[in-house]
Amino acid sequence: MEVLYIIQSKISLFIHRVKNLIRWFPVIWNDGDGDQGWMFLILKFKLERMYATNGLWYKDEPDYDKNIRTCILLIERILAEDYGMWAVSGTFEPFAFHVEKTLAFDKDSFSDYTEYMIKQDLHLLFKLMEKHVRGWWD
Repeated sequence: MEVLYIIQSKISLFIHRVKNLIRWFPVIWNDGDGDQGWMFLILKFKLERMYATNGLWYKDEPDYDKNIRTCILLIERILAEDYGMWAVSGTFEPFAFHVEKTLAFDKDSFSDYTEYMIKQDLHLLFKLMEKHVRGWWD
C-alpha cells in the first residue's frame, strides 16, 4: 500500500512540474538579458502565480493577498515608466492637465519628481518583500 502511495505521489509531482514548466515557458522564452524590466516581469509572473493560490498554503502571513497584490501593482507601475500619470495629485489624469491647473513645472522639476517616484516605488517594493517574503513561502 505504501509503495502505491509513493508511486502516486511521484506521478502527481511529475505532472505538477510539467504543468509548471508549460506555464513558465513563455515567460522564460521571451526573457531578455538587456535590462531590469525582464527581471521585474519574471518576478511579477511569480507573484501573480502565488496570488492566484489565494494563500491556500501560506497561512503564516495574515495580509498575504494584500501584500502580494501591492507588490504586483508596484511592479506594474515601475514597468510602465509613466509617472506623469501620477504627478502632483496622484490621479490617473495626464500630468499636463495638472500643470495647467495647479503648478507650472519645468522639465527638470518633472524629471526630479519622476526619479523620486521611481525610487519610492522600488524602495516600497523591496521593503514589502524584505518584510513579508518569508511568510509567502512555506
